[in-house]
Amino acid sequence: MYDFATLIKKSDDFVAKIERSLSNAVGDDIKLDIKINELNTANSLPTRIWDFINRNIRKEFSGPNYITHSTKRGNWEMEPIFEKSTGMLYTIMREERFDILRKELPKRICEHYAQALSDFFNKDLSSNFDQISFAQQYKCLDTERIEKTVRRILNDLSIPDNIVKHYAIILFSSRNYELISLKCCVVKSDLSIVAEDDWSKFINISDSSVVESITTTEHKYLNPTNGLKLKQKAKNKIDQRTNTELKKDTEEETNNK
Repeated sequence: MYDFATLIKKSDDFVAKIERSLSNAVGDDIKLDIKINELNTANSLPTRIWDFINRNIRKEFSGPNYITHSTKRGNWEMEPIFEKSTGMLYTIMREERFDILRKELPKRICEHYAQALSDFFNKDLSSNFDQISFAQQYKCLDTERIEKTVRRILNDLSIPDNIVKHYAIILFSSRNYELISLKCCVVKSDLSIVAEDDWSKFINISDSSVVESITTTEHKYLNPTNGLKLKQKAKNKIDQRTNTELKKDTEEETNNK
């Protein structure tokens, strides 16, 4: 799509960081969390996964060429990524949510943060739909409110607006604890797509480090996995937590004597 596609042609290393962050969050991170905490319902699962996504993004993009920091929009917290070398700002969204959001635009009272960032940083871009712009079907955007939203996000990232060149959304889908699609899109304020790049080929299909098995029930500090057989990757994640619980249990037993 036009020359704007070059904005989101990323290195294999960049895409791999995104893929690992998402695959781990929707896979082993949440599965291990459910088992360790003995959760037998999944009411919080859709939102709980996002805490792992945000954590993973911050860890993966901790290098000197990136800036990440949590920012709040209403009750929702996210972890935008700013790439210094290109001036690109990224946020992450489920593709299903993006599709719903586009349909909701005519009914929305306030601009979504994706609209605000797109309007602020992508005004110079054109989409295939400009001849019959979707924006003409919607009420005018509130420029003052948009600027306030953008300033808040940039303040949380501690960056000035004049170093941000453009904004893009990273979209993903998952099913059955696996990442199944991944792409990056540059959009306008009406959320029409200016350019997109499919990153699904980078999805790494690998065995889970959390393996179901039948074991004898043991005391929590002797077997904190509660019936799970874990590979080394998963064991490392809970090792520190296990030691802390063991120390606490020992102290309680001593105090009760």
